[in-house]
Amino acid sequence: MTMNTTILAATTRCATSDKNGLRFMRTPLLVAVTLLALGATVKAQSNGDTLRWNFSSATSWSSAGTGKWYDTTTSTAVDLSVAARSNLTYNFLFSGAVTNGTVAPSTFTLSNTAFYANSITFNDGFNSANTTSVQNGSAGTSSITFGAGTGSSGGNATAWNITNNAGNGTVTFANGSGTSNLNLYTSGTVNVVNSSASITISSNITNSSASNVGGITKSGNGTLTLSGTN
Repeated sequence: MTMNTTILAATTRCATSDKNGLRFMRTPLLVAVTLLALGATVKAQSNGDTLRWNFSSATSWSSAGTGKWYDTTTSTAVDLSVAARSNLTYNFLFSGAVTNGTVAPSTFTLSNTAFYANSITFNDGFNSANTTSVQNGSAGTSSITFGAGTGSSGGNATAWNITNNAGNGTVTFANGSGTSNLNLYTSGTVNVVNSSASITISSNITNSSASNVGGITKSGNGTLTLSGTN
């Protein structure tokens, strides 16, 4: 909130009387007018911010409208349909029904859009079945690039991770209706923490470029399955 105060000088005519009769004198009157300029302060997103899923009825990562994601770093709602924000590298978090967080749908669509991630984390209870699929929702190509420090502009390579902290269920990365690429800007880790949980990747795993390549290290007690062309 910004407050601007303007002091206005005014003059009134005040009537008084004495033994010589009625006379007027001028008396200054100060009038303070306070103007409030109200406006929301927009905190811009930055590479490395953590975004928590916060919209139970949406299924697209990039659906237009405020509030699909909640930036825990800046405490603001985020719409990733805007290129200036979707081109940044984030830590994506699915925590289920928590403060500033909601359950994840059974299917997420990427809708021919490019995203950038340092990490994607699914906590126990991210939905009732601890199961979801991330895939392209239409013909064409979508992608998630892992480990590019400054998103679409590349930058320094950052070790990335996909983590399934759920006690059971399966997280799947699939092509869907089109092609969904997982681009590796550098090497990272897929961590399936619990033995009853799993991650399945049938999306195309590719190197980000000839000079930015990566590999995958598996960790945790759960199961990682690579299928399709991988």
